[in-house]
Amino acid sequence: MSKVSLVVPEPHHAAELARFMSHNRKHFASGEPARMDSYYTEEGQRDAIASWARERSNDTRYLWIIRLGDEIAGRISLNSVVRGALQSASVGFLVGKEFGGQGVATEALRQTITFAFRDIDLHRIQAEALIDNAPSQAVLERCGFEQYGIAEDYLRIDGQWQTHVLFQLINPRHSSLTR
Repeated sequence: MSKVSLVVPEPHHAAELARFMSHNRKHFASGEPARMDSYYTEEGQRDAIASWARERSNDTRYLWIIRLGDEIAGRISLNSVVRGALQSASVGFLVGKEFGGQGVATEALRQTITFAFRDIDLHRIQAEALIDNAPSQAVLERCGFEQYGIAEDYLRIDGQWQTHVLFQLINPRHSSLTR
């Protein structure tokens, strides 16, 4: 397998991201919020990239393009970063249909965990997976996440409120269980 890398999106990635998202639109629909058609255009992706840059500079969201060699294979993000007493974020990832089952999401998540715990010193990462999304749940478990609950009607995905399995991973440097 080619090397998996995470790349901060820049304006010059807009056309490539638009092609990738358009190509996988149907594949992602069951796991993503409903999107307007404009999201799948180069201009829509340029707007998204500008928004992601603002969120990164405000320390509220960190998003990367997942690359497998020279190809975009997906995206991964730390969302809803909360500082203060919580020091937490929620992780979300998506991988293109032709990249599933190759370890791409697992490697991208491992790199994101390293960034979250080492570079921005989070205490906890939360993740949510649709109750019937066994592949995403397996990725989370391979990376050390533990299931801690079920949330009914948790997120509005594909136009309807959906039940999710909740996972968490605690930074081992912060855990009272490892002292």
